[in-house]
Amino acid sequence: MTKKKALRQYQQKMILDTRLTLRNSNSVILQAATGAGKTRIAADIFERAAALGHSVFFLVHRQEIGDQAGEAFDELGLQYGRIAPKNPAPIGEIENGDGAKLRKNYFFRSLYEHEISDAIFHIKFPDLIIFDEAHHCKSHTWEAVKTYYAKSKCVGLSATPKRLDGRGLNGVNNARSERDIFDGIICGPSMRWLIDNGFLSDYIPYAPYAPDMSGVKKTGGDFNKKEADKIMDRSAITGDAIKHYKQLADGRQALVFCTSIKHSKHIAAEFTAAGYIAEHLD
Repeated sequence: MTKKKALRQYQQKMILDTRLTLRNSNSVILQAATGAGKTRIAADIFERAAALGHSVFFLVHRQEIGDQAGEAFDELGLQYGRIAPKNPAPIGEIENGDGAKLRKNYFFRSLYEHEISDAIFHIKFPDLIIFDEAHHCKSHTWEAVKTYYAKSKCVGLSATPKRLDGRGLNGVNNARSERDIFDGIICGPSMRWLIDNGFLSDYIPYAPYAPDMSGVKKTGGDFNKKEADKIMDRSAITGDAIKHYKQLADGRQALVFCTSIKHSKHIAAEFTAAGYIAEHLD
């Protein structure tokens, strides 16, 4: 069996497990690492639902993700339309593709209003909603969508179905008592399997130096950015980064992840001063 066929089997199993799960529950989240083909899985689910005459919403929070999903839908010959703001806007201020306002608030005042407005806005009530990057679903705006369309079946997609603020996404091993967004979870191939089969690059970790972060506060489960920046944006640490780059990858292309824009600009300047071609990106 080829590696591509093996991955396809994983994807087909996740789709089958999703269908079986949704027979007895209202929602499920699919966890799969980058490279496992979550968008293709979503497109297949979309295709099967559409073939049965169901209306499907595929929700994304970035235009680039919507473009990627559109490419997958086009490959399968799926018919779909887009609803998106012309400019970055809250989820409640959405326009259709022709620029006409649907509503100041995306949500109709009642399900009855949605039904009678279908002829005007051409938005059918969704039988299925697919949430991409589903770890965002505990935010107030995304949770409002799921609450409003409570009768719709829901599928979430995420490589990392865990929020930094600790708010639960599914009922599996969840210590919090608050209401969860998804009823269960289906896991795809592991990152190690994807690496071993050539879908992701392998890596060798080095840890030559670890800065002292003991006094830095945490915000939402991660280090406070301003406090982390004060520690990381120091000449000693910057110089140490250049030193170890020379030892491990001298002359090879590299990415340096920084704590802030200011820190990144300083790093790029230091690498340039050391004789390397370096650019700041944000």
